[in-house]
Amino acid sequence: MSNNAATWPREWADWPGLYGQGIRSADLESYWVMDDRDNAEFTYFPFPQDSARRGLGLQVTCRGYQWNNALDQDFLIFLYHIKNVSPKTLNKVVVGIFCDPHIGGAGDFGDDYIGYIDQNGIDIPGGQTYPIKNMLYAYDKPGSSNDFSIPWEKLGWLGIKFLETPEKIEHNELGLTSVAAPIYGSADATPSLDENMWKMFRPGNLSSISQGNDIDNVLEAGSGYFSLSPGDSVTFAVAYILGTGLEDLVWNAQNADMAYARLKRETLPDVSVTAPQQNEILNDGNAAIRWTVSNYSVPLPTVDLYYTSSRGYGWKSIARNQPNSGNFLWDISSLTEGYNYRVAVVVQDSTAAAVGLSGYFIISNPQTDADPEILLQYPNRCAKLSNKVPIRWRAGDADGEALTLNIYSIVSG
Repeated sequence: MSNNAATWPREWADWPGLYGQGIRSADLESYWVMDDRDNAEFTYFPFPQDSARRGLGLQVTCRGYQWNNALDQDFLIFLYHIKNVSPKTLNKVVVGIFCDPHIGGAGDFGDDYIGYIDQNGIDIPGGQTYPIKNMLYAYDKPGSSNDFSIPWEKLGWLGIKFLETPEKIEHNELGLTSVAAPIYGSADATPSLDENMWKMFRPGNLSSISQGNDIDNVLEAGSGYFSLSPGDSVTFAVAYILGTGLEDLVWNAQNADMAYARLKRETLPDVSVTAPQQNEILNDGNAAIRWTVSNYSVPLPTVDLYYTSSRGYGWKSIARNQPNSGNFLWDISSLTEGYNYRVAVVVQDSTAAAVGLSGYFIISNPQTDADPEILLQYPNRCAKLSNKVPIRWRAGDADGEALTLNIYSIVSG
């Protein structure tokens, strides 16, 4: 781990960053290397001069990244650099994910539902088109109970997004080419049965998704076939995403795409949301969302608009695929009063995307009586604190009523 030198080999003088010694690309990074030299189940010898070294002759350098900010705190990104270190060519290789989700807690595994968004952005089986692609997701049976005795609406969803896969031709990635959700314990869900795994990861195997049944699904998804000559390597990058429903997962997946672009040092546009403004009070049926885009040579054709509040759960869509006109009239007549609303504008085309956030604004309806709200902005969860610590919050009442604040601390153990 980048923040703990005690986990480093003795010979390391500094962190081995993606772009050089001591260069870190995230708030927290992890690093490890693995190979399959001990897998001797097949009569294959990748190193003719060393019969004791088995497996496929692959070595995988793994890097994990996470960030502590409002846009990037709900996903982890992992890069897997897969290299053929043997002197033999591997003509047909597939890389992918095997996952056994227990959405709802360790004991709530019998009703995990599976879906995915394909290479064209189409949700399977829902049919709706989204502004992302190549994402699997798992969630608990709608309306079901769970180990935590919390409402289903508050229970998290898991997303697994392929950010980068090997290329089938130059600058044309394989993407997500197989998805299956067999029942746990069946032959097709047993990693040690190699022939079954090869079958499930076969490109075009997209027919085994099961929803509407109370069964224990596992999740299997692959990249399609590629070859590795001696010394060749490919990159497989994945974001593991948490969200409160599919809309929030899509929002976090868009931010994961942008975080990965920044990780690769790609230039992203700058988006500035100019309305609603900080602390603006909105109290009629419509609100203007305004934005500007700069630092990009080609006008980005469309935008996606989102909103959130401390009364809701995650980010929700306002509109998608809108013209990048810099202005949108938002119907807020059905929204609950709130003190801590924000909107986000995501601009994008096939090669670039960027997000801009508004300040916090207020939606007030004089005909109702809103409850007070508070957002604790610092300290963050799991923050390491010492000496004097600033406590920052945003609290208020959408109707403008006065509040009294009490501050407490609790120590466990």
